[in-house]
Amino acid sequence: LDDVNDELNYISVHEDVKSEIALPIFRQGQLSGLLDVISKRQARFDQPARLFLEEVSLLMTDRI
Repeated sequence: LDDVNDELNYISVHEDVKSEIALPIFRQGQLSGLLDVISKRQARFDQPARLFLEEVSLLMTDRI
């Protein structure tokens, strides 16, 4: 989410959060975790950041 305030059903854990990205982590075809990254900066997760975090979630697949 570029701006969590635009999402009506967003539940904030911290009031300073402005943007968030959540990526699933699968193991053997089953959801086994979630990489959830938040930022105090609006629109923090541009395309390079998203690609990097997608790679991180893939690397975590073998570690969980």
